[in-house]
Amino acid sequence: MSHSRLSYVERGAFRVIAACLLLAISGAIAMASGSTARRGTKSAHSAGRKRPAAQAPAAPTISKFFSQSKVAQNGTVNMGFSIGDPDGVPLTGLAFSDTLPVGLVIATPNNLTNGCGGSITANPGSSSFTLTGGTVDSDGCVIFVDVTATGAPGTLMNTTGVISSTESGAGAASNTANLQIIAAPTIVKSFSASTMPLNGTAILTFTVTNPDTTTTLQEVAFTDSLPAGLVVANGGTGASCNGGSTDFTFTATLGTGSISLSGLTLQPSGSCTFSVNVTGTTPGLKANTTGKLTAMFDDGGDLFPVSGNTASASITVLLPPTISKAFANAGVTVGGTTTLTFTLTNPNPSDALTGVAFTDNFPAGLVVAPTPNASDGCGGTFTAVAAATSVNLAGGTIPAGGSCVISVSVQVTSGGFKSNVTGPITSANGGTGTTSNTTTVGGFDICIKDDATGAMLQWSASTGAYTFTNCRTGFTISGTGTARTIGSTQSLTDIKPDRRISGNFLSNQGTGTAAVTVMVAPGVFQTFSLRQTVPNRTCTCP
Repeated sequence: MSHSRLSYVERGAFRVIAACLLLAISGAIAMASGSTARRGTKSAHSAGRKRPAAQAPAAPTISKFFSQSKVAQNGTVNMGFSIGDPDGVPLTGLAFSDTLPVGLVIATPNNLTNGCGGSITANPGSSSFTLTGGTVDSDGCVIFVDVTATGAPGTLMNTTGVISSTESGAGAASNTANLQIIAAPTIVKSFSASTMPLNGTAILTFTVTNPDTTTTLQEVAFTDSLPAGLVVANGGTGASCNGGSTDFTFTATLGTGSISLSGLTLQPSGSCTFSVNVTGTTPGLKANTTGKLTAMFDDGGDLFPVSGNTASASITVLLPPTISKAFANAGVTVGGTTTLTFTLTNPNPSDALTGVAFTDNFPAGLVVAPTPNASDGCGGTFTAVAAATSVNLAGGTIPAGGSCVISVSVQVTSGGFKSNVTGPITSANGGTGTTSNTTTVGGFDICIKDDATGAMLQWSASTGAYTFTNCRTGFTISGTGTARTIGSTQSLTDIKPDRRISGNFLSNQGTGTAAVTVMVAPGVFQTFSLRQTVPNRTCTCP
């Protein structure tokens, strides 16, 4: 038998053996595969019961709160966020945002306190708050920031956006936190008039109000220091309340500039008015501003401050008008006329004086001329009736810092000097001033006027009253000498330390001469020689 070739019988036997072996191997593989499959199914079932797949942790929680339930308008309150971790598994990437309601902004400074890490955006004056990248564990964390209530009185409601973390994803928004804004108290002050006379009296009034409709204000108070030249006057104080307590203290110390209120309680929408008399001791504008009105309000048994406004008012203290008067001529012939002029002046630079009035009662021998020629530059009513012994003004006006003029013709009805002063000048808003200066006009029946210079010596033959006038320079000197009449000669003499005067007038000719020596400076005398050759000249300066 050859090794290279198998017999037919041998080849058949190999096939049978190979087939049996293949079958056995296939069965073994199948059995092994079934066993492996069963073990795999059992293992998977066992793993499902004992080791479930991993779940995400619970989302963080957030609650929001304010340190007070009420805050004064424009006041500041602390706002807080409390963040919790329900599963106690440390969470990272914390994030949330809070859009504040209208009327609430981040305070300046914001006084931020961050217990949650990460990055916070809370810009003063803005209306948004944002946290990113924070962390929290089982202990939780808290964030605080100050906010300012800029809105109108009322209740603000605020809820944050949802909070989230990297591990949990998004959670829920916070609760809704409420904050009530309390209206600040107000104060208004005013004077009873815009002006008052020097040393006159006006009423100063203060009105304090609680504009809030739900909250009672306690310990309402203010102080007011009056400006220099304005003090508390006699007449006491007054108070009237609608919705206010009666156990307050209102103090106004006589003769000082100190005024104060303390201890007042104002119910919602309540108000009180206080008044005090004041007087102006110096002229000018008196501008006055109170201190801030303050109060307290109750929030859960605790008192919190609320600050109101200041109040301003002003009054001008006016000086009275002044009056001066003058005659156009120092002397006139008896029966002659001259112009009497009144000048009224307002010393106040910014306010006109109204209701200006005065009366001038003439001395004996002086009356309103037959033709009064009255001229009134002061308005109102100026009364000057022919032959009357007085004139008067009522209801006049003098412009601010200005003056006005009134004139009238008067007649001298007898010889001698007529000295005249007005009564006190008055005004409606500036009070009462003083009388005018005293001015004099002479009633003369004799006059010598120099032909060349026009200088004049006039006198009264009955009283000896005289006036010398140098028309070239305006120099005058008056006095009373000794008058004599001898026949047709009328003479005047007056010898004094400062003058030597003599004159002789020939009444039958209407001419005369005079010598007037006067002291023009200490120890210096000047002599004027007068010669009148033209009869009965008119004694007025050219």
